[in-house]
Amino acid sequence: MRRTAERTWIAVGVACLFVLVLGLNTLAAQQRIAIGTASTGGTWYPLGGGVANIINNHVKGYSASAHPSGASIENIRAVVKKQNALALSMPDTAFHAYNGLEAFKGNATKELRGLMSTFPIDIQFYTLARNEIRTIKDLKGKKVAVGAPGSGTEAMARYVLQVYGLTYDDFV
Repeated sequence: MRRTAERTWIAVGVACLFVLVLGLNTLAAQQRIAIGTASTGGTWYPLGGGVANIINNHVKGYSASAHPSGASIENIRAVVKKQNALALSMPDTAFHAYNGLEAFKGNATKELRGLMSTFPIDIQFYTLARNEIRTIKDLKGKKVAVGAPGSGTEAMARYVLQVYGLTYDDFV
């Protein structure tokens, strides 16, 4: 009788261990991935959603979701803080983060890695046809929008203006 009780307890223990291991594998198999994008009105939000769908449909053990954010600089900072596993970023902003330049001055992020390139990102300047603006230097003394403060677009605009010898002090 005692031998049967011991066998029963061993069987129960093995069954509990099996259930525990199976449960841990299930939990580990569904690792959640947050993907930083940009505002919902731009192209990066749906692009991030597409990446999440690819992960959800083709990468076993992971559950991904894209969320709106302040874009490049905020996204890289969230990756560094491990708030996001993946993020979209302008290439120049990633370069700045890796090398500790611009918004990342003194904080080089050498562990940052690029996974893929999506499409070339250009900066565009627009004005009304009636304005006398024909070159970047003609922007001096005008009202200029350069992108959201702290965004990759703003950083790229500042860089382009700097190439032409302009700073924000040159604008109204």
